[in-house]
Amino acid sequence: MEHLKENCLSLILSFTSPRDTCRVSDVSTEFRFSEEVVVLDKGRCLDIRGKMKIGMLSPHTTYETYLVFKIYEDACGLDSANTSIRFVNEREEVPDDEASTVYPDPRTSAHNIEQRNGVLSRWRKDEWMEIKTGEFETGARDDDDEVETRFMSTDTNILKTGLIVQGIEFRPKQPMAVV
Repeated sequence: MEHLKENCLSLILSFTSPRDTCRVSDVSTEFRFSEEVVVLDKGRCLDIRGKMKIGMLSPHTTYETYLVFKIYEDACGLDSANTSIRFVNEREEVPDDEASTVYPDPRTSAHNIEQRNGVLSRWRKDEWMEIKTGEFETGARDDDDEVETRFMSTDTNILKTGLIVQGIEFRPKQPMAVV
């Protein structure tokens, strides 16, 4: 695929459904055309949300959602954050006590201690990092229903800097490998 031109890939994708295009982008980074990113220079409140219509996903499938990002060397205030996932038509918001704790900055002490509760970020082959923001089952839901995942750090006493966000990915959950 690396030998195909971008316009050829675009033409191929134009003959597929949005659902198939999403599946293909999960398999290969060749199908990621957008190089746009969002950079957090300075802020006291961070709330990143990603939504997807259930009709764009395979029915009766478990999905995981991931924030894809990088962190500048001089980043601060990104030691921990909360994540949540919800079906938009079923819940207004997820209460704080139901949110999961994540540790996006690999330099934080949470990455170095043995006993921790929460999800750690990990490096990807494409030199970006990712952190799991949620998991859900599509079930037999209506195609117009939406699922929303959130990554948030709302403690206004802590200045947050140096986060580069590529986006949020919705991926079918991979079965656990048997050893």
